[in-house]
Amino acid sequence: MGAAIAPVLSGVIGHAVSAKAPFLVAMALVFVAFLFPAWRKRETSTAKMA
Repeated sequence: MGAAIAPVLSGVIGHAVSAKAPFLVAMALVFVAFLFPAWRKRETSTAKMA
């Protein structure tokens, strides 16, 4: 569902804010996606120690 709406939403963000805005949104989402597994792994390893 996200892949279906991404081109439309990218166009809307690009026209409403600036041409670079969709790339900044994508960068932020990639950063969150990178941090999520690392945070999840650290939480799991601390739970095993307790």
